[in-house]
Amino acid sequence: MDEDAQQRAAPTPLPINTTAMKNPKSSPRDEKEENNWCHRRPSRSSMHQEEATIWSQWRIKLLYAVVVPAAIVYLLLYFDRQHQHQHRYHAYHPQQRHHPYRPTPTGPEHQGRHWKEYIVTQPPMVEERTLNSKYSFDVNERGFGAQLAHLYQRRLDFINRGFSGYNSEQAIHLLPQFLPKKASLTDDPTTPRVQFLTIYFGTNDSCLPDSVQHVSLEKYEANMRRLIDMVHHPDSPTYSPETRILLICPGRLDEPKWMLHRQEQGRPMDRSSVMTQQYAERCRAIGQEYHAKNEKEGAARHQVHVVDTWTLMTEQIESGKRVLADYVHDGVHLASAGNDLIFQEIMRIIQTHYPEWDPEKMPMHAPWWGDLDLSNLENQLLIGANRGTK
Repeated sequence: MDEDAQQRAAPTPLPINTTAMKNPKSSPRDEKEENNWCHRRPSRSSMHQEEATIWSQWRIKLLYAVVVPAAIVYLLLYFDRQHQHQHRYHAYHPQQRHHPYRPTPTGPEHQGRHWKEYIVTQPPMVEERTLNSKYSFDVNERGFGAQLAHLYQRRLDFINRGFSGYNSEQAIHLLPQFLPKKASLTDDPTTPRVQFLTIYFGTNDSCLPDSVQHVSLEKYEANMRRLIDMVHHPDSPTYSPETRILLICPGRLDEPKWMLHRQEQGRPMDRSSVMTQQYAERCRAIGQEYHAKNEKEGAARHQVHVVDTWTLMTEQIESGKRVLADYVHDGVHLASAGNDLIFQEIMRIIQTHYPEWDPEKMPMHAPWWGDLDLSNLENQLLIGANRGTK
């Protein structure tokens, strides 16, 4: 039998419907689409869905790889700052750790003292544009004035008389208007007295000579002596020998950062570290001269102290504990660390030379609420000299 005959004799195989095997209820249309599936291209929507899925997976990986560690670092820094704040707070509030309701100080040294005697006037028109004086109450940068006001709450009233951009030449015209007159202090014992006065000048005075804020070094020294004599010279109409004066020296200048700040404002550079240091040294010399004179005479009046900001910053920077950028946020004005530095030095001076003015030892204007006698509030809440009226 030839080959053609064999092929004609062989039975013809039936076609296998694979679609029907998979889905017996499939229609002819489904069968046609199934047979032609390999000839079609993936749809655009399916490609987009696949890309979206891949991107979603990458976003999750990015979240865990970058965002979560950054959040952890931020929280660690935040809690570290809070811990440092509590440490500084407890350094000056040792009794607050275990007993928040401290009794009002009593004793002969506190009897008969009027509450207005516990008034502190914080810089009476003190320099610079932002933080150094006018913004010493800026809570965002832990202003040293705000820290003092918080520490002495219910004990001393702090008054900020800082004027941004002013120098010592303008100060001598403003300070007499803020101080109580000698006659009123003598005639009325209840007149508010300035117990501490901080004078913070030199940063604006030390601007380059072509600046309108510049004051020559000799004139600056004369102005500083004149400001002190307004308070401590017997012939001054605002004479107050009991007022303690704290001279705050200009701090360090970050020239590159300040130059960048001036360039952003479209202004030329107007300061130099060499000139600022000269004014800081002159301020320190003036304060040390007055302080040595009073120490030699042994007088409890006419007290002058120096907050040597320049030296304090330099020591911390040279020891490697700090960098200059920690102390000034734009090259001139104080950042949080700069304010902390001045605050801590002021408290050191007060606690060393005037321990009776330590806030832990001072009486409050009124007792803690937990110590109140609720049956005798009318008499118990009379403040100072008002107690003698009833």
